[in-house]
Amino acid sequence: MRRGDSPTSRRGVTLVELLVVMAIIGVLTALLLPAVQAARESARRAQCASRLRQLGVSLHAHHAQHRAFPAGLNNGWSWHARILPQMEQHNLYEQYDFRQSPFEEPNWPHLDSKVRVLHCPSDPYSTGIHLSPGLGGV
Repeated sequence: MRRGDSPTSRRGVTLVELLVVMAIIGVLTALLLPAVQAARESARRAQCASRLRQLGVSLHAHHAQHRAFPAGLNNGWSWHARILPQMEQHNLYEQYDFRQSPFEEPNWPHLDSKVRVLHCPSDPYSTGIHLSPGLGGV
C-alpha cells in the first residue's frame, strides 16, 4: 500500500469528472454535426449533377439515333418517355404503347411510373417526374 491510502479508500471516477467528460463529448459532437450535414448535402449535389449529365447524354444519344431531339409533346407523351431507352430504362419503355395516348387503357398500369434519374435528391419536393404530362411531366 502507498502512503496515504487507507484500506477502505476506493479508486474510481467522481461525478464531476464524469460530467466534464460528457460535456466535452457533447461539444465535440455539436462541432461535428454541421460538417457531416455539409458532406451529405455535397454528396446529394454531386448525385444531382451526375443525373443531369446522364440526362444530357441520353438526349444526345436519342439525337444520334433519330437525328432529332424528342418532341416536347407527342400524342400526349412527354419527351421524358421518349428517351427511356437511352436512360437505361428499356424495360419500362417496352411496357408503353406509344401509338395510343398515355391515358388509354393499355397504358394505365404504368402511368404512375417514375424515373429516379429525373429526381434531384437535394430538392425536398421532387419525387421524380411522371412520364405523361397530365401527371406532372413536362
